[in-house]
Amino acid sequence: MGKKIVTNNSLIVDAYSSECPVVFVEEMDVLSVLQKACTLVCDNHDLLSHPLSGSLKSNQTPFKTIVLDDETPTRPESIECIMKAIRAVEDFGIVSSPQTWPSNIIHDFKLIDKSFVDGGFYRQ
Repeated sequence: MGKKIVTNNSLIVDAYSSECPVVFVEEMDVLSVLQKACTLVCDNHDLLSHPLSGSLKSNQTPFKTIVLDDETPTRPESIECIMKAIRAVEDFGIVSSPQTWPSNIIHDFKLIDKSFVDGGFYRQ
């Protein structure tokens, strides 16, 4: 199974770029990450992690990481799942102005996102 990560979290890039390809999304919002993941899912990458995993709603954090399988053909359920996730995020809205937050708060949100990936990356 070949994994690929889509993220806007620099801690993920630092931790996992030696393990698998990491697609870094510059924007500090969940919707941009979901849209990039959707493009890859539609380009024959299957979801390994749920696009809305975690205990934070998409309008509560600016960071998201999604793990894909780039060797398994996309299942129809993955396309449906990523599309539903995009609609849910559009309904919730995105985090307003995280760029103005203190750096320690930004770092905490990055750590939360990374902990979700750390908890499941090697089990798949």
